[in-house]
Amino acid sequence: MSSTVAVGFAVGPASTDLLREPVMQTVMQTDGNSGSSPAAAAVRVAVNGLGRIGRTFLKLALERQELDVVAVNDIGDADNLAYLMRYDSVYGRYAKPVGVDRVDGQEWLRVGDHRLVLLHQREPRMLPWRALQVDVVVEATGVFETYAAGRAHLEAGAGRVVLTAPAKDADTDDARTVLMGVNADALTAAVITTNGSCTTNSASAVMQILQDQPGVSKAFLNTVHGYTATQRLVDSPGGRGDFRRGRAAAANIVPAATGAATAVARAIPALRDRFDGLALRVPVPAGSLSAIVFLSARATTAEEINARLEAAAQTPRWRSVLGVTHDPLVSSDIIGQPYGAIVDLTLTRVIDGDLCAIYCWYDNELGFTHTLLEHVLALPKPH
Repeated sequence: MSSTVAVGFAVGPASTDLLREPVMQTVMQTDGNSGSSPAAAAVRVAVNGLGRIGRTFLKLALERQELDVVAVNDIGDADNLAYLMRYDSVYGRYAKPVGVDRVDGQEWLRVGDHRLVLLHQREPRMLPWRALQVDVVVEATGVFETYAAGRAHLEAGAGRVVLTAPAKDADTDDARTVLMGVNADALTAAVITTNGSCTTNSASAVMQILQDQPGVSKAFLNTVHGYTATQRLVDSPGGRGDFRRGRAAAANIVPAATGAATAVARAIPALRDRFDGLALRVPVPAGSLSAIVFLSARATTAEEINARLEAAAQTPRWRSVLGVTHDPLVSSDIIGQPYGAIVDLTLTRVIDGDLCAIYCWYDNELGFTHTLLEHVLALPKPH
């Protein structure tokens, strides 16, 4: 494949971020307190839920000296969780050894040179975050989809909570939708934040840049999205009241609702009531594409739009979450790429000066989790 791409996006083999050797050690004592000091001001993190996003976040977070992951909570079998950390159908084998230690009735998840308290508590209020001095909980179960539910972690003693899905209840002064590059300043006052969804992050940077210039009068997002755990392997009764989600995920294109546009508009108030969207779930395990059609506020061209996006991707504000490419990519080329969105500049179209279409590739697991990591790293440091 040609390598003539890319501001902020290197086309090539999947990212090796998940395969690096350990850069720090976290040795947990059996009383549940961290016995290490990865960095003087390391933020103490707990992960609630070791599903697709929870496992990927854990692997990334363990590479960062700014973070001290002290505990994980998941109701699943410990040995099965360790197995799923080691082997991944999308990203392949994990380079570090993973296992479970059991000492005096307490389980520990061992990941490389790290040893983490492993909990199996269904009720967040009962988790020992206060005793473990947890600064931030990453709520990655997919079950707690409201700020109200997330507050249970605060009651358990956590300093802050980050949701890994859009919140279904309203933003408030201390509970906010915060998207990297868009409104990270809102992290200062909020104690509960949501990083939105993978699709939210596929659109947020682009919509903010284009809202600034040439302006967006109204827009619609259609994401062609890999199937997820909310769907069924074979035809079955639909989940969440949606009959279509019950149809075989690997055999169909399945239309589905998405809260991504609503979440973007929470972070970009100018788009409120002027941005909507839906998803088409397709038979791939990862690698998705958001198509955004918008009416520009003034006359523009595809060349202007591409130039603005390409320039933005080089700036400190956007370069960690936004990439661009001129190469003729397909979905498998995106797997492993660490961006919330990678704009395919070859697909940009403008009709009659104001009807515009742009296309953003994204790894709906790893790309999103990199934006989640940036979110956690941007939180105000504990006193």
